[in-house]
Amino acid sequence: QPARCLSEAILRGLERFPAGPERAAECARRRKDVRSNLPQLAQSLDRIDDALRISGGADLSELRYSNLRRLKYVLDRYSGLRFALQILEAHERLCRESYSAEQQSDSQRQAEEVAQVDYSLLRDEIETRQAHAERLLGRLDGSAFTLSGALMWTFAWIASPLVYLGNSLVGCAYRPVAMLRNGCSDRAAW
Repeated sequence: QPARCLSEAILRGLERFPAGPERAAECARRRKDVRSNLPQLAQSLDRIDDALRISGGADLSELRYSNLRRLKYVLDRYSGLRFALQILEAHERLCRESYSAEQQSDSQRQAEEVAQVDYSLLRDEIETRQAHAERLLGRLDGSAFTLSGALMWTFAWIASPLVYLGNSLVGCAYRPVAMLRNGCSDRAAW
């Protein structure tokens, strides 16, 4: 449950701040907490990617298992950061929208624009890293596309009707013998 723990740690106590400028400022501070977690996760993801590249796809069970666990943990942490970022953005937007247009100074409008861009950049970075982690997970789980896998499925796709047809023909060939054994010699019963 690392995702829940991470998002809870970032969001804990946010409701204690009154809606308005205080909560918006606290959301901005916690947005920095989200950003501070990204380099460590990116470094972990890069290490896993390097380990997979070095292993060259060899089936080293222990290495594969440890990388799989680490990758799931990193992916879970990215999910937690993404959830926390969505909640912070919603709170900050509501708090900033609670000011009337006349109450906002130029610096507050500029801070709102900067916050929107910052949220967008953070969201994009998290989604990009999450997609990379999911691709690595697919490689580790063996669900990624491989040429040998594609050839095997093509063969199975072509061969399956032939096997079905062959089984049907075998059943037809043995049907008269089976009926004779049961005492039925009438061809109309076939």
